[in-house]
Amino acid sequence: MESTLNEIESILNTVQLYQDGHYYLDIQKLKQAFHPKANIVGYYKGEQTFDSRDQYIEILTSEKSSSELGEPSYIKLLSLDKTDTTVVVKIKNLISGIQYFSQLSMLKVEDKWQIINGLFHAEEQKNSIEVDNNHSQKLI
Repeated sequence: MESTLNEIESILNTVQLYQDGHYYLDIQKLKQAFHPKANIVGYYKGEQTFDSRDQYIEILTSEKSSSELGEPSYIKLLSLDKTDTTVVVKIKNLISGIQYFSQLSMLKVEDKWQIINGLFHAEEQKNSIEVDNNHSQKLI
């Protein structure tokens, strides 16, 4: 049981790296969360996007971070489906005023979990999640 809890904690740590990397635009955290061969696919501003990890990070660096905009950090775990070597995590989060629904497929690589595929949908309504502006949310 303890090893299962350790695995779940490790998975949630990767999701938190993902969230913090986006919230602060922390490139190192994003590189830790995403496998070097990861793909990020979804709809953004009505357009389909298909990017490698490095292309995706380059796009993000041209944006202002949620932290810079003074927005709260928000993430909600919707589901987690795990095998011994793979996991799919579904989350809802807020980044730069846009609500995202994401499915993060992870692979266990050398005893750590990394996102190998990120599939997302962006809701274009600004401030569409009710968040307590005085508190940031963390998964763990």
